[in-house]
Amino acid sequence: MKTKLSLIFLLISFFAKAQNWQAVGPDDFNQASYGTALYTSLVFNGTVPYVVYSDGLNSYKATVKKFNGTSWELVGTAGFSAGSATYTSLTFNGTVPYVVYSDGLNSYKATVQKFNGTSWELVGTAGFSAGQATYTSLAFNGTVPYVVYRDAVIKRQYKSLMVPPGN
Repeated sequence: MKTKLSLIFLLISFFAKAQNWQAVGPDDFNQASYGTALYTSLVFNGTVPYVVYSDGLNSYKATVKKFNGTSWELVGTAGFSAGSATYTSLTFNGTVPYVVYSDGLNSYKATVQKFNGTSWELVGTAGFSAGQATYTSLAFNGTVPYVVYRDAVIKRQYKSLMVPPGN
């Protein structure tokens, strides 16, 4: 039995007296989305909200959507990662979205991809961490991406900080 479950995105209005949460975009009765959204991450590019999540409708592969002012639209293809994606994180380098996730196709090691305007492409090597990567996060120092995560192989070290080759 499939259960209808939509992504419901909420923002709080700090300027409202009651500070009520409000849905951003169509609710689950107006937006077709079946499956589960896991490992969600929200980021803004200017005033536009973007989300990445492990998409139950697409074999738990990574999907990115942005809010166009009326509805949520895909950024590239739904379920673009080669394998399942957990511990997803999304950020921007200028206007280019980047994601990092624990990659099910590569023994749950860290993988980074960026959107080139048409499709999602690898940044560096897929599954580059020593062991399983959890609690992933991605940030930029200028144009250099940095990834931090918990590595299951590295003992006595909770997180690893990685940059792609050549930087």
